[in-house]
Amino acid sequence: MENLNFGQAGEKTAAEICSGIRLGWNLGNTLDAPSGETAWGQPVTTLEMIKTLKNLGFDALRIPVSWGLHMSGEKIDKRWLDRVREVAGYACSQGMYVVINSHHDNDFYYPNPQNSDKAVRYIECVWSQAACAFKDFGERLIFECMNEPRLAATPHEWVFDPDNQDCIDSARVINLCNEAFLKAVRDSEKGGAFHRTVLLSCYAASPTAALDESFKTPADYGDRHALLSVHAYCPHLLCMDGSYKNREFVRPDYTREIEDFYERIAEKYGFGGAMVTETGCTDKQNPAARQEWGREFVSAGKKRGMPCFIWDNSEVSGPSDTDGTEKFGLFDRRGLRVFSQSESYYKGIVEGSLS
Repeated sequence: MENLNFGQAGEKTAAEICSGIRLGWNLGNTLDAPSGETAWGQPVTTLEMIKTLKNLGFDALRIPVSWGLHMSGEKIDKRWLDRVREVAGYACSQGMYVVINSHHDNDFYYPNPQNSDKAVRYIECVWSQAACAFKDFGERLIFECMNEPRLAATPHEWVFDPDNQDCIDSARVINLCNEAFLKAVRDSEKGGAFHRTVLLSCYAASPTAALDESFKTPADYGDRHALLSVHAYCPHLLCMDGSYKNREFVRPDYTREIEDFYERIAEKYGFGGAMVTETGCTDKQNPAARQEWGREFVSAGKKRGMPCFIWDNSEVSGPSDTDGTEKFGLFDRRGLRVFSQSESYYKGIVEGSLS
């Protein structure tokens, strides 16, 4: 798909674009597999897959992309860049929104002071090239700086502690990376007709980090075309924990937890101020609870102009399974249908997006 042109963007604010998205889906474990699109067992992405997803009610596609192993020095391999363009083009040709990021590249932008200069340079290189490569895509294409930048292999990998100096220092490096990202994208737009919507990253995409004063927000940069990217597998015991002991949607506790997450983010970032770029409820052979979660969680985001992008790694539980860890499969890409195990889950998600 050469010479794609989806028209120039208008001057909608990021919040207007954000609140206009109904429901997103993640092309998980595909172009984010560091060594290649099919390396983690997924099929080659096709236009038919994307058309089917659109018909299922998804109007936005997040394409996690790992760039680091597809670079020679500081230059992105043209074949890889062209393939990312092609897949993004599938979705844009269907009138969908598209989010492209830098996904399993934490080793390259490892956010500690010792790696700070390398991290910033990596972000500059990736996004200056990507921004130029996608200049002919209009406002439906969105850039997301990083995915879950964190101090991997440390006690604080997934837990941001605002009183811990390593976490504070890491937040500073992430701020520098976000600044480099913004500059690279905005420099590419000079002389152009519009500013692209972009998503800034916080430590591990954690709500706790996003709410901490150490994280510089889009408002701090005065950029009305920037938003927060945050992840929320909430409530954790139901959505992420694999134990079959936690298979029910517990009212009113889980409803309060969902509402509290969104209220805190909305209070700081405003209506349409964030995208929940990853969320989901793992399959523990609990279809009713997953349906209820989908309806509650997606609806709560919709009311605050914060669209949800459902994480999908094509993994579902079988009848003999007793552990539901990482069973986030929703769409069967080979069969071009919703997995039978996830039909109720899908129904709840769509119900929530229409509320």
